[in-house]
Amino acid sequence: MRQGLQRIAHPLPGRPQVHCVRFSTRAPDPCADWAKMPVDVLTPGHGGLGLLVDDDLKHCDLWTWWEPAKRGEGFVYVEVRA
Repeated sequence: MRQGLQRIAHPLPGRPQVHCVRFSTRAPDPCADWAKMPVDVLTPGHGGLGLLVDDDLKHCDLWTWWEPAKRGEGFVYVEVRA
C-alpha cells in the first residue's frame, strides 16, 4: 500500500538507506528476495515513486530482516533514510 505517497520530481541525494522488515509467522527462504517488489516501487521505473535513482547497491544501502508475527497479521515495513 502506498499510503498516499506520490511520485517525486528528483530522487533523494547520495546513497539512501532502505530498511525492509518482513513480519510473518515463518521466516522467509534466504533466496526468496521478498523485498524486491517493495524496493522497486521506490524507483522511477514502471510508475514508481522516484525516491531512488535505482535499486542496485551502488545507489542505495539495502537492509532486510524478518520479525515474527501472529498468523494473519503479517506485513512488510519499508523505511527510507536520506
